[in-house]
Amino acid sequence: MVEAEFILPRTIRSFKDLERFVWQVVRQAVAEAMEAACRGLDEVVKGPGPGWESVGYQRRTVMGLGGVEYRLVRRVYRRRAADGSWEYRCPLDKALGLPAEERFSPLVQERAVALATRMSFRKAAQVLQDEGIPVSAQTVHQWVQEAGAARESQERAATERIAATGELPASEGRSATAVVVEVDGVWLALQRAKAKRWEFKVGVMHEGWVAEDPRGRRFRLQGKQAWGGDLETEPFWERGFVRFTSRYTRGQVQRLVGNSDGAAWAQAGREWLGIEEWHLDPFHRNEALERVLGWETRLLRRAQKAARRGDWAALEGVLEQAKVHPDRAVPVEAIEQVKAYLAAHREGLVDWRRMGRPLPRVARSLGAAEPTIRHLINARMKHIGGGWSRRGAHHMILLRCLGHEQRLESWLAEWTAGVWQATSCAPVLQRLARHIRRRVVEGAVQQRLQAHVPLLSHPEARRSALGDELRRRLSPRVWWAATV
Repeated sequence: MVEAEFILPRTIRSFKDLERFVWQVVRQAVAEAMEAACRGLDEVVKGPGPGWESVGYQRRTVMGLGGVEYRLVRRVYRRRAADGSWEYRCPLDKALGLPAEERFSPLVQERAVALATRMSFRKAAQVLQDEGIPVSAQTVHQWVQEAGAARESQERAATERIAATGELPASEGRSATAVVVEVDGVWLALQRAKAKRWEFKVGVMHEGWVAEDPRGRRFRLQGKQAWGGDLETEPFWERGFVRFTSRYTRGQVQRLVGNSDGAAWAQAGREWLGIEEWHLDPFHRNEALERVLGWETRLLRRAQKAARRGDWAALEGVLEQAKVHPDRAVPVEAIEQVKAYLAAHREGLVDWRRMGRPLPRVARSLGAAEPTIRHLINARMKHIGGGWSRRGAHHMILLRCLGHEQRLESWLAEWTAGVWQATSCAPVLQRLARHIRRRVVEGAVQQRLQAHVPLLSHPEARRSALGDELRRRLSPRVWWAATV
């Protein structure tokens, strides 16, 4: 590893300088301990077997969190393949589970993907660069696409397994007073595509609301699940069906409620999930009424009240009155279009809390799809970056759904585990980890700190209260615990 340019003790004039100096010491000590331990491991790992010849040593660099650069020197073997070409193998890489030609550690990849789901690829790369990790925005984008493709493969495999075997996934056996399924579409700008915009489907499944503060001013969804992406109607509802059946037992759900803007693809969920009770989303209902009655507040309020009660006759009367109102500010045709839209969904106009059926402990007005889209899609995919490919947007939505459910970090750990395979040398790696810890905590760091901060080793300092305090604050054990 290249020797770090340490801040000299005489230039340390603030706690900031001191912290930077100690971190440089620890970082180099960790890298050197790792490299030394791996050199020892390379000597004891068995070769690939008969037919392989050693071609000497090669150096490989792997960048870890915090900008720690591991420069591993290991033996390389080769042999002739059946087609006459050379194939190469490195026993140490196999023992450590290192993928071929990978330059960054799995923890770096996990952090990069997690950052990219919250900010642009360029900003995510800049954050990592500020931490000493020289990664480009293109590399971060590539990792996001690889992770998204892996997630898509999982979700598609789950639905294909049901279609092939006819067996439902194992259920958690969860019961609920009510399960609410709310869906909607969101349009995103595309780049390098014939279509300028494309609709992506989003669904959220929950069991009601939970107050987040004692006053009951903020609420969050209980038992929330989210899914969606660039999906046709059938694949979209297949994935919703998998989520429902893998969590609930149908007979233990007292009430199953659907909610949407009335689109045909959305209402297909009634058949897929067996939803008998489907409501027109209050947001879209009120938006339609405001579009044609916003010019007259009294008519608008009467229409909204009638819609909440599910009183179609009263609502129709208000719309007819608006058509002949002397101050009418919208065309009659617009009122007729809204009337036809509401008439097509008249059974779903009534507020779901007015139907005399079981309700969760906290029951609020339906409409979780719109805020879900704002947090899940718009916050990352509209406000940051101007355009997406359909494939790239689909992968990002899959990862954002995991984050929306607080499962992204655990899923990313599983994803990298599938690439950075656990090996049969696990006991050896555990001994290697103990060796590195002992070398860093008890050896290299202590020596470097004493070399660069003579106060720690001065006899007078050992006897002074200031010396005791400094040794305690600069203890390698303390810094290791804070940085690991």
